[in-house]
Amino acid sequence: MVTCRLGLCRGEGDVIIAEGTFHGKIVAPKHNNHKGRDFELFVQLDGMDKVMLEYNPQEILEFSHRGRAMKNLLDILKKEKQRI
Repeated sequence: MVTCRLGLCRGEGDVIIAEGTFHGKIVAPKHNNHKGRDFELFVQLDGMDKVMLEYNPQEILEFSHRGRAMKNLLDILKKEKQRI
């Protein structure tokens, strides 16, 4: 499991924390195209057929821990705005 937490501080005592998580496993690469990275292990999310490195940046934002945390933060802010 990998988790990202994003915080937004809008002043003293006004902090929002959003979290994004994914579950997966560390796998060895299927090929030597590491796209300039210096590591030999890659993350494959549960239920996905490719490792993270094989998706384009837009796809990664949809299901990565950072993308999910940002989506959750934006959802919190939208709900806040609707209450005003």
